[in-house]
Amino acid sequence: MRLEIGVTQFFIPSIITLFCYINFIRILMSLPNIQKKKKQRAIGLAIATLANFCICFAPYNISHIVGFVQNENPKWRVDALLLSTFNATLDPVVFYFTSKTVQKTFVDFLAAIFLKLGKNMLM
Repeated sequence: MRLEIGVTQFFIPSIITLFCYINFIRILMSLPNIQKKKKQRAIGLAIATLANFCICFAPYNISHIVGFVQNENPKWRVDALLLSTFNATLDPVVFYFTSKTVQKTFVDFLAAIFLKLGKNMLM
């Protein structure tokens, strides 16, 4: 059962997802009528989303394969499950910080903090 879960619910969908994302990036790069900055932003978002998916879900699903081979749950499986639930938090953060308004507000906030810290160090 574990092997089936690992293969059918993660590895096959992962291959399909990788195929789609790679083709999306390839097609996007070949379009001449889209501004370079917008292309880079879309490609960066696609890569961040794909990396988030792999980092969060691969360990838990690999634990299914390891569990099948060892015929018992690996000790790190609970930690891997926690990492996979972290995806629910990380995805919105990735999309939130891709907003130009949020990025500008964040940079302005950091600049204000450093400015205030600099004034306090001079006193």
